[in-house]
Amino acid sequence: MCIVLMFLMDWKTALATCIVTLLLSLAIKKNKPDANWGSSTQSQSFLNALKSVHKLTCLQEHVKNYRPKVS
Repeated sequence: MCIVLMFLMDWKTALATCIVTLLLSLAIKKNKPDANWGSSTQSQSFLNALKSVHKLTCLQEHVKNYRPKVS
């Protein structure tokens, strides 16, 4: 439906868009990049770790949790 609407609005731009999309997909299939996109569980573990580290940076300095920052 979206492709039909693209051609109804402006067929020249729609044709150019389809050609560019086709060329990009052919280039990706030809090169076959070795990409590891990971899994959703790895992503969730990484996100949890980032949130935990961010919470640590927001803590107020206190005698019991003070750590000097050497730059």
